[in-house]
Amino acid sequence: MVFKRVLSSLLSAAVILTALPAAALAEEPPEAATEAATEGIEAESETEAKAESEAGVEVGTYEMESSDGEKVSVTAFRYPCLIFYDNVRDLNVYFKEDPYGVPYIDLADWKDIMNTIHQDVSEIKDYKVGMEADGDTVTYTRENDYTAVFDFTEGTITFEDFDAFTHLAGNTGLLDNVSTNLKNENGGDVLLKRIKAGAYDRYGKEVVLNLKDYDIPVYRSEEENLYLLPLQTLGDFFIALNSDINPYFNDRGVFLVKQKMMFFGDFVTPFGMTVYGTEEQRNESNARREKKLGHDKGSPNEPVSEELAWFNYRELCLVLDHLYGLKKQHGINSFDEFFDEIGYRSKLAGTDPGKADGALMDFIHFYLDDQHTSFVKQSYLSVSHDSFENRGPSVLQNEKDEERYRNARAAADHEIPCYEEVGNTAYVTFDLFNMVHTAGEYYNAESEITVPEKPDDFSSDTIALINYAHKQITREDSPIENVVLDLSLNNGGAIDSGAVTAAWFLGEAQFDMMNSMTGALSVGTFQVDINLDSSYDEKDTLGDRNLFCLISPVTFSCANTLASIFRSSHKVTLLGKASGGGSCMVLPMSTAIGTSIQISSPYNMASIKNGTYSITDSGVEPDYTIAKPENFYNREALTDYINNLF
Repeated sequence: MVFKRVLSSLLSAAVILTALPAAALAEEPPEAATEAATEGIEAESETEAKAESEAGVEVGTYEMESSDGEKVSVTAFRYPCLIFYDNVRDLNVYFKEDPYGVPYIDLADWKDIMNTIHQDVSEIKDYKVGMEADGDTVTYTRENDYTAVFDFTEGTITFEDFDAFTHLAGNTGLLDNVSTNLKNENGGDVLLKRIKAGAYDRYGKEVVLNLKDYDIPVYRSEEENLYLLPLQTLGDFFIALNSDINPYFNDRGVFLVKQKMMFFGDFVTPFGMTVYGTEEQRNESNARREKKLGHDKGSPNEPVSEELAWFNYRELCLVLDHLYGLKKQHGINSFDEFFDEIGYRSKLAGTDPGKADGALMDFIHFYLDDQHTSFVKQSYLSVSHDSFENRGPSVLQNEKDEERYRNARAAADHEIPCYEEVGNTAYVTFDLFNMVHTAGEYYNAESEITVPEKPDDFSSDTIALINYAHKQITREDSPIENVVLDLSLNNGGAIDSGAVTAAWFLGEAQFDMMNSMTGALSVGTFQVDINLDSSYDEKDTLGDRNLFCLISPVTFSCANTLASIFRSSHKVTLLGKASGGGSCMVLPMSTAIGTSIQISSPYNMASIKNGTYSITDSGVEPDYTIAKPENFYNREALTDYINNLF
């Protein structure tokens, strides 16, 4: 079966309303999101698919040895493998028991997949992974000579330097998470420029993943030249951190995709339906599972095998133990111990995916109580999930704070716009860092770039607003002496637009990062071409104007990072209340049963002083306190207050 046939029935937006779990049917999906996702699928249909086989065709059975020394028979089945929208290939997927167990991938195939993701899909031509097998070990070697060594006797994966191995070629800094890195036809930088002055990298420690400690077996056959690791483990540690790509497997194929391609809020996009399946496909899958695995008649969910259920739990522990960036701050030594202490181990390791999803949702939203960590979407095996749908005290307090400040802004004597001048003071206000266009498109006069008017327009363009504000503030005979960046209701967003904003305010913006898993440290410094004249000079700065930033307990994530950068710069005066924190980059993840979550990654935004790094998760204190929320938005009084500070 050509894989395009799987996609063809999904081109109609009506599929969304017939095949989704009931939780996603609250209201009509946004038309723009549906159109965008459908365009992606239509683009795929124009590409000649490479996968020609029926899904799940048995290829062969192989005698192999596990990392525990056990002799096992492993059977290969051929499936279509979809990477993003249009890269389709045949892929052998291996199982110890049957296609309802844990899916394994051969390391030679996975090496080719990683090269495809980075070279072909992401167009990072310098990226390359090579592979060498020697008895019970396999070594992956990057083009930068850093390695990942798989030991099939010890059951370990050893990264000589995890950050250097997973680092994307072309970025300046070891922990550089700003994706904008374009060059024009003359080789010059586009929009953002990374400068070497102050750049700093401290490489991290060796990382060893001991899969035996997590009861995760690996299999090898030197005779057949096969070296097998679970698909989920490979996805979690080799592509999630550097590409935001997660693995999904169902009885129709292997999917390596980004969550933002699959979901728009509570809705599964038409493209996401390639993973979730049509109603007919779900019914057929459920019937096959019931016949093979039996079924709890009291549950509407499709069952999973005991092998897959246990692996799903152990892989979750492996991921959280190593990749959850706030493990130390939460006082967690082992997530398996934590799950046992709160009575969730049996729920998370059970064969009913709905119960496992409900337990995971409760754990994330109530026990972790971390705004960067969230339950995104239940498994495609879950029709319903058992959750008490509560929130932890930190999240509940943030909701109360946001309500207070939003009500105060709404009650102001006039509607607060994105750009406003009050006497000698300019106010720039937006609630989300967003980059609607690619960096190069901002230079194209034909691009339809509009300046946002309302701060709470979450589809608005931060770059367009900053460009407009800069023109107004620096115009001839401008009366503006003070510039206030109002981040009081800003929850964060895209770090690229955060880098643009910080560099505009400061001339040079320093981003400090640390990896809580490896101990690696990095400093990157950026300049911005905000007037889009392809030069990085004093015309892109605010000159000698007085700079202020308005922060509140709602100021979170990227906005919190800017508050920290401003404080460290000693060039910006912070006004308001302590910011809400949120230092970790968000890491989208999937689970082995197809549940989608996001966690606080080990990449922490930090601040450096006297050579010492500290993360900014607890927030940033203002220089001058504004006690009442309503005073944040009384622009006349606030302007008088600012002018009297000097």
